[in-house]
Amino acid sequence: MKGRILYSDVNKCIDVVNTTAVEKYKVVSKAQGLTDFQRRKKLEYKQLEDKSTENAHFVVDVDIAEFTSTKLDKQFYSILTILRHCGRIKQSRIGKVTRYILNPESTE
Repeated sequence: MKGRILYSDVNKCIDVVNTTAVEKYKVVSKAQGLTDFQRRKKLEYKQLEDKSTENAHFVVDVDIAEFTSTKLDKQFYSILTILRHCGRIKQSRIGKVTRYILNPESTE
């Protein structure tokens, strides 16, 4: 482990990322009955997609801050580094936006 990060902290981070992805893709998968706010968010999510995130679920920092009350501090980013090292997530940077791509093979 990196520094003094506990397993419980890593598990909380995994839960936060999973919760964010579930909430985000509830909005994306809806076709009808969206409010104006949800429709704008869905268009924003579609604009963030690129070749590296095609057919993959991903979240960005803004999504995590929006859907959860988690602080995006240095410890959170170091846990994301640990998850990236273990192969649980991948990181894609295009422009100023960092996308955290969820690896479906690692969710066994």
